[in-house]
Amino acid sequence: MYKKAVAGIRKHLIQRRNGRFFLVNRKGDQVMEEQEHLACFMPGLLALGAHEDNDAELLELAGQLTESCYMMYRKQRVGLSPEFININTMRPTLHRTYWSMRPETIESIFVLWRITKDPKYRRWGYEIALAIEKYAKVDGGYAGIENILSSPFQRIDRQESYFLAETLKYLYLLFGPNDVLPLDQWVFNTEAHPFPINWRGKAYSQGSKPEQKSPVSGTLVMESQPEEPKPKRRTAGEKKVPAKEDVIDQVNAVDLEEEEKTPRRPPGMGKKVAEEDGDNVKASRNNNSHKDEAIRVADEDAEVPNIEVKGPTTKENIAKMSFKQSVEEADVPIRKPRKIVKDETNEPTSRSAVKKARKQVEEIDTKDGRLSLAEQLDPPMRPQIIEDKYE
Repeated sequence: MYKKAVAGIRKHLIQRRNGRFFLVNRKGDQVMEEQEHLACFMPGLLALGAHEDNDAELLELAGQLTESCYMMYRKQRVGLSPEFININTMRPTLHRTYWSMRPETIESIFVLWRITKDPKYRRWGYEIALAIEKYAKVDGGYAGIENILSSPFQRIDRQESYFLAETLKYLYLLFGPNDVLPLDQWVFNTEAHPFPINWRGKAYSQGSKPEQKSPVSGTLVMESQPEEPKPKRRTAGEKKVPAKEDVIDQVNAVDLEEEEKTPRRPPGMGKKVAEEDGDNVKASRNNNSHKDEAIRVADEDAEVPNIEVKGPTTKENIAKMSFKQSVEEADVPIRKPRKIVKDETNEPTSRSAVKKARKQVEEIDTKDGRLSLAEQLDPPMRPQIIEDKYE
């Protein structure tokens, strides 16, 4: 496809005038006797293709087109190119006399320098750089020129973004070391962003053991990376080894099925709350220092994480919620956090014993003048877990 496109360009778009070759536009069968600056990227493109195919004739044509693009600058009074020129007179076309800081000519000069190492390309780039510095530099940066034919000329009050991203970048690479972004390892897109050619390799500036020098950049060519081995095909009768992810999914499915089969307690029955502070609960159960007490005040400093409880708000699951949440959602009196423990026989407490113990707690609170609900909220306190176990 590339070779067919190049053949069409050479046949229909390249015209020779006064001993020079130009890239022109066409309207049907009519040839427009002008060359625009935007077309000046084509010589660099043709030079890369000629180097790849070892096409000396095409490389010579790319050099002649680059010279025509350079003459768009050289033939002007200020040394800067207009947007369009007449290919017969090398003068700007009507209403196309502005210089808009474009990079295409510098791009082709840079590529031809890297391929041929002809010093004339650096000389041409140096002349253009001097003209830019002399006529385009302003206090805040660089500006385009409205009309390169006028004297004095008027500058355009803006600096194009591509002037930094492309024009100055190619000028830097033209005069910089040749091993910076070598063209056999990097390709530039239309906005001069470099992309690595060897995507499968290591670091593109380092890589593996070099083997030979590149005629493009003069740097050492990277050794090609070996391809990834293809998966081995199973023979008849060979057992398929399941992947790690498949095994994990199967185990999770079995666990979920067993969890769904687990019987649930019917509503209204006592529920066993998950142990949130296991060490404190075990210590309280095994503590025989208060043998005659059925209720022991829980440690106020014990940290109990908040537990999200689904279902109706009852006295049993108030202890499962955070203290603040229980006050907002439950219309029941809240006392100082307490925990019901087993008696001295280490037997589960019956329902009647629990009710009796709670009544004793209420009487003690009334006599001792415990903190009111508002006083308990400042600072906020978390209730301890209450474990009700019935037979």
